[in-house]
Amino acid sequence: MLAGAFGPDDFETQAAAADHVLEGELRIQRSTPSPMETRAYIADWDQRRSALTWYGTTQNPHPQRFVLAKALRAPSTVFG
Repeated sequence: MLAGAFGPDDFETQAAAADHVLEGELRIQRSTPSPMETRAYIADWDQRRSALTWYGTTQNPHPQRFVLAKALRAPSTVFG
């Protein structure tokens, strides 16, 4: 078996054969998940096409389209 490689049934054997064993308790502070990217949005209304182009830093553009359409009381097809 490769050094450092073990399966779910091999841990006790590998741990017993280890040169060093560290035991202890680790504690970490609470953390808050925060996005690394900023949030920014801009909209551009095209009067000729009657279409709204929405630029946004989001990872869920499709659900956002429907939420915006509902908030603006507009059909989702208005987003070009």
